[in-house]
Amino acid sequence: MKKRDYIYIEGKDPADPSQLKYIRRDIECDDTFDDELVMMAFPIRLMKEISSVLSHFGLRDDAEYFYSECKEVVSVPEKHVNSKGEGKLTFQSYFHKFPDSVEHFFEDAIIVVILHPLAATTKGGQRDYNMIGYIHVNHIDFKTPDGEVLPGYYYNILRLSGRTRLLMMH
Repeated sequence: MKKRDYIYIEGKDPADPSQLKYIRRDIECDDTFDDELVMMAFPIRLMKEISSVLSHFGLRDDAEYFYSECKEVVSVPEKHVNSKGEGKLTFQSYFHKFPDSVEHFFEDAIIVVILHPLAATTKGGQRDYNMIGYIHVNHIDFKTPDGEVLPGYYYNILRLSGRTRLLMMH
């Protein structure tokens, strides 16, 4: 098991509304990836602030590059077949205007991304990166048979890029 950082970006910091509030958690991962990963989650409404978020981590803060990385990972074709090759469902999602095309699913959705920082830097000294994972998480309350309302999450548009082999993460 490896210890990795997982960062949740809550939104504007109440103490300083010009800053975003970052919550860092240590997690244990069972993965085969040796390099550094930046794993972060944030409410979908912060997609418009992605340049500031990336800059906070010393990463290339070009929003259009980030959006193109999202589109590339999310648009991977899916084939739903069994081990014998049986099944006929294949499809590919493609979003023309990212992030606008995903912002309207649920206003309280959470975006989870996994970025692999590269050694190469931009002219400004920020590190380039590849996006290797994208998860769109919808928050949905559900009711138990006893009538208790509990929070639930529906993980949608989950993709891992073919660029990097991650076996499993907890």
